[in-house]
Amino acid sequence: PLYPGARSDVAIRCDGSEPVVNFHGIVSFNDVRGVQIDQTWNDTVFTVEVTQDPEVDEADLPTFVVNRPCYLADTRSVPSEDCDQHTKFAFEALEPITGLQTINRAEFAGPDAFIETFESGKLVEMTLQGSRGHPIHLHINHFQVFNFTPYTGQTGVEHYIQPGDWHDTLFFEHAVNHAARNGLVRFFTDKFTGTMVLHCHMSSHEDVGMMAVTQIIGDEGAVYERAEELDPTCYRGAGGRGFVCTPEEDCAAINRPVVN
Repeated sequence: PLYPGARSDVAIRCDGSEPVVNFHGIVSFNDVRGVQIDQTWNDTVFTVEVTQDPEVDEADLPTFVVNRPCYLADTRSVPSEDCDQHTKFAFEALEPITGLQTINRAEFAGPDAFIETFESGKLVEMTLQGSRGHPIHLHINHFQVFNFTPYTGQTGVEHYIQPGDWHDTLFFEHAVNHAARNGLVRFFTDKFTGTMVLHCHMSSHEDVGMMAVTQIIGDEGAVYERAEELDPTCYRGAGGRGFVCTPEEDCAAINRPVVN
């Protein structure tokens, strides 16, 4: 399942046994206080019409590793004390009855009411508290999920989010021991300077206060200079885009060059 604000790229393989494939979506709605209510949408999202050339054999897809840009270099080898900045944002409802939703116990106070300041070209470690019940969304910079309290149930979005993944929205469906869920994430303040917004991706929560602005100061265009140490294959600009097949000769199966 996907949560509010989540996106996922999928590849669909059709063997031709079904001429039409329908993909359904189920959405459950919440009220302003985040309490589940009996409103569910269940219908066809899109339809795929499948045609098959009898002369074409089904190809095996090779295993490959995508080259990442340096602003997505894997940060998990960096000790916490070596991160340039540490910060925390707590998402909570201060007044569950009236619906007041807050970040760091304050409601949104305007576009210039910055609750945190970052410097460009740095690695930031950020604790996100309250991600059980609030899809926490960060603008501008994607973050890498570093650590969180695991959920051991059979279903839920917990099995979709894994340490090492890059996202711009974090959400946990279940609590552990009935406590709030926390996530530890990291991101690079890459190139951009200016205002960076964070908010709950449930509009009914965002509209009653659960939004805030931070600012990134410093030199426009600054990058994290140690990124190549973390991932020697990462690239800056467009020159290194591509993937590496494992083994390399399998790249011929999809008619694409090996990119080193």
